[in-house]
Amino acid sequence: MRRVLAIGIGAGDLEHMTVGAIRALNQADVLFEIERGVEDLTALREEICRRYIEPDRRHRTVAVPEPRRDRAAPAYGAAVEDWRSQRAEVWERLIEQELDSEGCGAFLVWGDPSLYDSTIAVLDLVAARGRTRFELEVVPGISSIQALAARHRIPLNRVGGAVLVTTGRRLAEHGFPLLVPSRRRRGNPDLLGRLSWDRGRDPRLRAAGRGGCRDRGPAGASPRAQGLDHGLLPPAPSA
Repeated sequence: MRRVLAIGIGAGDLEHMTVGAIRALNQADVLFEIERGVEDLTALREEICRRYIEPDRRHRTVAVPEPRRDRAAPAYGAAVEDWRSQRAEVWERLIEQELDSEGCGAFLVWGDPSLYDSTIAVLDLVAARGRTRFELEVVPGISSIQALAARHRIPLNRVGGAVLVTTGRRLAEHGFPLLVPSRRRRGNPDLLGRLSWDRGRDPRLRAAGRGGCRDRGPAGASPRAQGLDHGLLPPAPSA
């Protein structure tokens, strides 16, 4: 059966390549290179291959046309689903054409394939169509979040707290999430707190965006009322 690898290649530092990623890279007969038109990223990906693919390992690089994505569509979720569906059609055709029945192909993914990347979702769509059979393997990589935290020598979480990973789009729409001390554990907000998406509550974070969205989470829910334990930030200083 065909094998398809989604290989995390790190956040741009050549030293971010893991042993597992290097091993997987050297198993691929075909490297599927998505055409994004960003020369710096293309050059860096080529340098990764030159450095880590063994000299006697024969492989081919196949360009993957990238469908245009409507970034101005008012229905963001629907636009993303449509774009993924178009990608799945292209990827399905190339996997069928470029890999023989026992061949191995690889998609090189910046950061980690499981974090804010659609490679896994698109390959799942291809598999769900049922026309092209393959075994999918995901090789984790170092994400930009990990790299940034390490560079600044800071932990991602507080003791007993969770980690919230969100997008710039949601920060722009809803503001920066703040930890509101819980009534049950007011003396130790890091262990139990409630999330507030209120830009105006803490003067240190008012620059995160214009206006405020008090008590409203990304999906219109009320995280504060849900009593979520996030442990993200210390409470706003009292006046």
